[in-house]
Amino acid sequence: MAYSEAFGAAVAGARSVVTMKTVGLNIALDAFLHSLIAGVNAGLVLVVTDDTHVVGSQEYQDSRHFFEISGGLWYEPSSIEQAYLMSTRAFAVSERLDIPVVIRLSGNYFHLKPETVEVCPTKHFKKQNLQDLEEIITPGKYVIHPYYFKKQEKRLRLKNGAIREYTAGLYEIKEAGSKKALISFGTTSQSPIDVDCDVMKVFTLPLPRDAILKFIKEHDEITVREDGDFFKKVLLRILGEEELKVRFEPQPNRGVAVKFTRWNKYVELFKLLNKYLKDSIVVSEINQSTVETTDTAKVALALGVAVSTAIGVSEVLGKKLCHCWRYVISSRGQGYSRGS
Repeated sequence: MAYSEAFGAAVAGARSVVTMKTVGLNIALDAFLHSLIAGVNAGLVLVVTDDTHVVGSQEYQDSRHFFEISGGLWYEPSSIEQAYLMSTRAFAVSERLDIPVVIRLSGNYFHLKPETVEVCPTKHFKKQNLQDLEEIITPGKYVIHPYYFKKQEKRLRLKNGAIREYTAGLYEIKEAGSKKALISFGTTSQSPIDVDCDVMKVFTLPLPRDAILKFIKEHDEITVREDGDFFKKVLLRILGEEELKVRFEPQPNRGVAVKFTRWNKYVELFKLLNKYLKDSIVVSEINQSTVETTDTAKVALALGVAVSTAIGVSEVLGKKLCHCWRYVISSRGQGYSRGS
């Protein structure tokens, strides 16, 4: 809902930004992919955080794999300063290329050292190429329907071509005159680097593919760093014989180690539930109380699907053997609502 609201505001002429982590993008994926087909009016920026070390999410996922479905433009900053510069320019780029822009942050980004950043000139905040109301209400651009798809797909291919040209030169190379080299994606360039090593920093999708292949061919030993696995899978498809000299280096979690504990705030209530629901399957929402000391919840699939999951269980086993419990926070306090 947050993404579609931001998209609507962008269509109406207001620059919009929406933030979420990977699980949120999963839920917003239909709207996100359709917005790539439709394009934008005012700039639209999506900031997505990937929890690549599963510190506070349900599972591991690299959201960059969504790029391969419809393309678009993704940034992944290597520093706080670069994140600021990318974000201030992203709205104008979104308007110029007629595409929502994604800024991807891994968990390690939030553990970078603080930086003093110079404020950008106001010219970067001026809206570009906005449509008037007559253009917005003309059918065919913002209506996602099979009737318009061929024209929309052709327009998307042209936009993706322009984006590839735009990102072809967006990388940095620091030479040390070595035959050993490092290719880093995003914040991984902040990890310790061999001083006798040539370094290539990559921070966009589409990748500057030709520049990467040229850099690899010019060196004998290549180390590749990223937070996730998308870059690795793409490189393995295009490297050919060069694959033998490339080594992929996993990145550690640079934050504080998280120790998960079981929740026991309402342990007496959970004991009571276990007593009366001993032979039942209890389906839970994913929230603070999902994993607690008495193991009351037996099924918890995803955010917002406890009731539908419980319906599926009850249709097979009967209502007496299935109960759905949702933790509720309201203005009157905390409690539990029950559905069968």
